[in-house]
Amino acid sequence: MTQISTHSELEEYIAKVFEYDYKLKVFKLRAMETIHVHSRNPLETPKELAALYQLFLEAESPSGLRKIVKLSEKLSLAEKYPWLKPIIDETKKLARELEELEEKELDLKMKGLL
Repeated sequence: MTQISTHSELEEYIAKVFEYDYKLKVFKLRAMETIHVHSRNPLETPKELAALYQLFLEAESPSGLRKIVKLSEKLSLAEKYPWLKPIIDETKKLARELEELEEKELDLKMKGLL
């Protein structure tokens, strides 16, 4: 019985990893597209938006996603650019989800499943 529960636990984890990976990729593309559309002229893009765009390009981990949130909060980007608020909120949510997946991965490694 334990073998069955650990097997399904592993399958569930793998499914969540693939789902999260897809959500993150789609979200990053949507966020970068939104920044690009609102920037209009790349030569006149504020440095803070260019930096945010670059962080989205590089974000693959909770720390990368937290950098986006910290920069946004430090520079009050949601107040300056209200169209960024949903993106920042979604970034926070995705960072939490990735942290949970990493905790689950550690748990599975400790059980010898990964």
